[in-house]
Amino acid sequence: MRYISPLNEFEIGVLEEYKNNSSSRRERIRAEALLLSNKKYKIKEISEIVNHDRDTISSWFKKYEEHGLGSISDAARSGRPPKLNEINQILALSSVAETPTSLKAVIAKISEELKINISVLTLKRILKKFGISWKRVRKSLKSRRDDEEYQRVKEEIKELIMKAKKKA
Repeated sequence: MRYISPLNEFEIGVLEEYKNNSSSRRERIRAEALLLSNKKYKIKEISEIVNHDRDTISSWFKKYEEHGLGSISDAARSGRPPKLNEINQILALSSVAETPTSLKAVIAKISEELKINISVLTLKRILKKFGISWKRVRKSLKSRRDDEEYQRVKEEIKELIMKAKKKA
């Protein structure tokens, strides 16, 4: 049976804060596991409660004993660097403001000016980061319709609705 060394009130308070308010699910689970260990739950019981392998929980305990409360948070992870840096993202945002109806035109402009190729999805992700959602502009066929035919069909639909109501 392995437990973490007894926690003081400050550590319990910080772990409770992590458990209840952390935006990261991993941090909440780690904090809960440490609190359960402090209450003398066995690793096997904790693994069943938090639904993680006992070896994983043991590694959390070991990291906690080595690094303290800092071990709860995940370390920064590497990832693909963004195609557009912050300045270029703002430039892309202003290009979208100039021509909001065509993201492909914005991509062509970015490609021409910055010599960087990005996809429509990448541009949409950048817009989402700035709190802007983009949706396709729907084209109306109102200017192409025959108004006389439209009114005639509209009247037919009204008559059909009236007949349906009478039958019901």
